[in-house]
Amino acid sequence: KTQLIAYIASEDESLDVSDIADYLSEKLPAFMLPGRYLLMKVFPKTINGKIDRDALPDAQSAVIARRAETVAPRSKIERELCGIWCDILSLPDLSVDDSFISLGGDSLMAIRAIARIQKDLDFTVSTRDFFFLDTVALLAGHMEGKAVPRRVPAPEPMFITSRDRQIYTLLQRPAEHNDNGHGLLLVPPLGNEQRRVQRPLRILMQNLSRQGYTLMRFDWRGTANSSGSTDQINSLQPWVEDLEDAAEQLATHVNKIDIVAIRFGALVAANSPVTAKTINNRYYWDPIPSGQHWLEEMEKLQKGILNDTFKFLRKRKLKSGESSEYAGINISSALKNALERESLTTRLVENSWNQSAQLIVPTTPTTNPFETLSCTLHTVEESNDWTNPRTTGSDMTINKAASLLANLLEKQQNSNEEFGRINSA
Repeated sequence: KTQLIAYIASEDESLDVSDIADYLSEKLPAFMLPGRYLLMKVFPKTINGKIDRDALPDAQSAVIARRAETVAPRSKIERELCGIWCDILSLPDLSVDDSFISLGGDSLMAIRAIARIQKDLDFTVSTRDFFFLDTVALLAGHMEGKAVPRRVPAPEPMFITSRDRQIYTLLQRPAEHNDNGHGLLLVPPLGNEQRRVQRPLRILMQNLSRQGYTLMRFDWRGTANSSGSTDQINSLQPWVEDLEDAAEQLATHVNKIDIVAIRFGALVAANSPVTAKTINNRYYWDPIPSGQHWLEEMEKLQKGILNDTFKFLRKRKLKSGESSEYAGINISSALKNALERESLTTRLVENSWNQSAQLIVPTTPTTNPFETLSCTLHTVEESNDWTNPRTTGSDMTINKAASLLANLLEKQQNSNEEFGRINSA
């Protein structure tokens, strides 16, 4: 099995891998955490002064991040779970306070562990709960019905009631001691795409809140948990208002805001200066180049859904009328005409607030429509098939893009702190 090994060079003999693992767990998402650690005083170098990878110590000597004090299982359930984990992780023993990830576990091992728990203990644990309750002690406490301490507070659903409608929002705060005062407004895709990214966005919100950020996402007017009907929307303006109201709400909890807009959300965000708070940065993630492009993709997806005999016994036909369905959302003729005139590339050039926007786009074999723009462009070797009718939320891959976003946020945070120290001096 492939594992991520962290080689660390330091002359500090008091350095402990469990402290390093604890620090990294606050900074990195679970899939980026090393499974083993190897400490040395200095890295071996080549004649050119670069790290000599061939001369690095054998990875077999790398160690697991263990707590200084090993706590033995104290109940029958803890003993059963320790046995399952030891089998899955190929370990002779472990502490009930050891993290599954820090012991070298990954998502595939987690699935095997969950299956064993179901089979041996007749208890069903979701993948989400398994990674949240990432020690034997926490998982056993959950199975025994005990209260489990959370790394971050539970998400807070709330409604914004104004402009004769209700907009559903979900606020994810960080732990109070870790709050950096920095807010991230997640501007979601639209329609079927919004449903597909709910699970990945939920995981992203949890991971970034562990790093001290306060996050908010919302549902567009006429969709999901928000009120209204998309049949009554004739332009982008109502959705621009949704974004601005969500930003106003988030601004009451933070000192500054970054906008992270995904797919169709980027097109809406590019139309608004968002004056609720100082907007540090705008990140447009896998943005659609135009409204026409989105309509074509959603029409293709809609036809694919209706023709999919995996879902229906026979093919369905598109309905005709004043509005058309685009994969889960009804679009009026007036809105369709408005979207056909919308171009993200034009908005990025014409609107001053987009001049410093950063685009996170997947590498594709086709021509990138954003290459000639002055915006900062980041590419990731990761893409999703938005027009496949059988694609589900579990198929959405955002790991590399999420990792890039976390790195960009951290660099900006460090830059702001350095700027603050210079000013105070």
